[in-house]
Amino acid sequence: MTLAHYGTVMLRPYMDQLSLPPSNADRYDLMPALRPFLGRDARSVACDGDMIDAAARGMLDRHPGSGVVAKFMLREKRLPLAFIDPDGTFMQTDEYGGKPERIPFAAWRWAGYDLALFEGEPDAVLVQQKARMRYEYRVQVIGGKPVCGAGCVERFTPADNRGDRYDPRMEETRNNGRIESHPGIARLYEAFAHEAAHAIRGEVEGPYVMDLYLDDAGRPHVIELNPQSNSGLYALDMDALLTAVGDNPEQFMPDPKRTAKPGCLGVREETCI
Repeated sequence: MTLAHYGTVMLRPYMDQLSLPPSNADRYDLMPALRPFLGRDARSVACDGDMIDAAARGMLDRHPGSGVVAKFMLREKRLPLAFIDPDGTFMQTDEYGGKPERIPFAAWRWAGYDLALFEGEPDAVLVQQKARMRYEYRVQVIGGKPVCGAGCVERFTPADNRGDRYDPRMEETRNNGRIESHPGIARLYEAFAHEAAHAIRGEVEGPYVMDLYLDDAGRPHVIELNPQSNSGLYALDMDALLTAVGDNPEQFMPDPKRTAKPGCLGVREETCI
């Protein structure tokens, strides 16, 4: 009971989760030092339909045949990614249950109401070159250093870990069900994660996870960063993870000043006014 709750953040978060120091890991697009590790062209643009459309067209022109992916960074869990084909079309989904259809991309067709809701917000959308991402992998970074990792295999949990700090099992295409063991790739990811984490140590705050992939040439790159407290664990080495948590308690201790309510860890009934 001396550390904040660890695990998935529910729809109604625990009080100690609400009191954790905020993380900026999910705004990895604003970290200049991380850009060389992405392995793809990426541009952040404001929440403006014309600017988003221009950025998408520019990306298609610079990288013929690659396609484009647009991600709404302010509400990325609500808006689906826009996968734009080299011909400038994308599959528009209908939140009301209509049949998806492939149409020419336009920001207003993709983002709709969010364009008006967040109009003018800077760095709202990440427009990036589409890349084939093989052997997706997640590395836990605590205290600025990678401590363990596992492949993004949805069927695995820490109970499936076999004692490997960096579990070698992964899928070349995520969720294809063909799980393979690649100790060499796991070692490559470990070394790359240390290099990337060191490069961004002054730009990212708190514990986070770093998702990695291999390109077709076998080079590792970063997919994205996310705050650690709401990230899947997969076949993680929990002994290594919890040892790192214990060694860096300041990154996990709730701040009573953020809530100061009874029931929040470290806050007693009689200390509240």
